[in-house]
Amino acid sequence: GSLRPVIIKNYTTMKNTTIITLAAMLLGSAGAFADSAVTKPAGFVTVGIAPAPSEGASKLTSFSVALRNSVAEGSQTTSIGATSATKTGAAWAANQWTTEPHLLYLTNAAGAEEAFLITSHTSDTLTLAATFDLTVRYGSGIRDYAIVKAHTFGSLFGTTEVDFKSGNLATADLLYVWNGANWVTYYHSGTNWKRTGSLGNVNGDVVFPDDGLFVLRRGTEALNLVLVGSVPYKPQVTTIPGENLTMMANTYPVGTTVEQLGLQNLPGWQDGSASTGDRFYLWNGDNWLVYYRSGGNWKRTGSLSVVNTEVIPGNALMFVQRESASTDANAANTQSIPYNLNN
Repeated sequence: GSLRPVIIKNYTTMKNTTIITLAAMLLGSAGAFADSAVTKPAGFVTVGIAPAPSEGASKLTSFSVALRNSVAEGSQTTSIGATSATKTGAAWAANQWTTEPHLLYLTNAAGAEEAFLITSHTSDTLTLAATFDLTVRYGSGIRDYAIVKAHTFGSLFGTTEVDFKSGNLATADLLYVWNGANWVTYYHSGTNWKRTGSLGNVNGDVVFPDDGLFVLRRGTEALNLVLVGSVPYKPQVTTIPGENLTMMANTYPVGTTVEQLGLQNLPGWQDGSASTGDRFYLWNGDNWLVYYRSGGNWKRTGSLSVVNTEVIPGNALMFVQRESASTDANAANTQSIPYNLNN
């Protein structure tokens, strides 16, 4: 099928991001992989947003948000339901995890984790936003979990005052988020965040760890976004079902390789070409690069070489086009950690 996100194909520049943390062992030097790092390092990344070349023009930058907030609670479930997780005796207060949005990270049998939004809860049972029966992937019993405050537009970028150019749809910087079928457009009105399809204040809209954003910059000055948080310390899982187009982020703040994205390990992954079979797209600033598997190796448009070890930038976003069939429950993609963590 056609690549629907190409509505933004004529804009420019995905900037690489660099992690600058107190525990900068994640990188031996900018753009290189580290030999070791401390457990759960925290700090910030700076994402460069390219300026518009002139008044009335615009320029596009893409990025994702790999750093997360600190763990508010970590324990083990006593049972898991189709869309729920129970910790008997937890004694959670009413609305403790929903007055402000929180995510539940569930750890699977292989030690990788996946984030689900907590939509409601009782004193000991969390109801989660899931597109599949959780027991298929996680079983029905004991699993490690972590509750983490979710990033929102307000917490990431500010509420009443922001670094982006404020205004309306015709004048403000625009942020595009893929909802699984269409682009949703966000902008800051000068008072709060707005989005298409809503008349209200959307400061609290969640930015998920496997979401990506495109920024259509109308301001003529370069903008450096500083994103603060903790580095993921377990392999990260993203659901990438079959016969679908799914946004996928590099869920780490440093570069990873094409092979470490793990897509080739998805059940039923179909090798092919740049126009057939399962494949993924990466914006390079001017065009979508297409990556596909052929002969047991990764290839991409514009290269005659095997690109298994080609680096995908930290905080990058991609789109995965699957032609093969797969249910959501059977489509857990695990990204390997591209750095070493020492306990």
